[in-house]
Amino acid sequence: MAKLGASNHRGGAMYSYNQQMSEIHALLAWSFIALFLIRGLALRLGASWVPDMLVLVFGALVLLIVTGLSLWVLRYHNPLRDTWLLAKLLAFAGYGFIAHRALGQEGHLRLPEYVAALLLLAYIMGASYTRSAALGLLG
Repeated sequence: MAKLGASNHRGGAMYSYNQQMSEIHALLAWSFIALFLIRGLALRLGASWVPDMLVLVFGALVLLIVTGLSLWVLRYHNPLRDTWLLAKLLAFAGYGFIAHRALGQEGHLRLPEYVAALLLLAYIMGASYTRSAALGLLG
């Protein structure tokens, strides 16, 4: 049985589920960030269609979680061992709470919460790329 990412008998690259899942997860993450930016800007400008995007946001969130859990299993990650993953999961939970408050039920944008949610998204992406809870800043 060949290893993932190895080449086949013709010299071509074999299918790498791990790499493709990682690329899909990254694409979904960037899409999720774009959706949050669009929703915040639209809400700030008074657009009435912002609540209609919830199905799209929920779908992207479900796919993001499924691909994230798949990568967790494929790569044998453990949040108790991989501190960057624990920090990322805690930041994602915080993002969910703060983003809900930022784009709340009143139909207006709460700017401080919106900025805080964007900063948490930036931290999540930074932790993902650097594989460091401190974003590689502490050595």
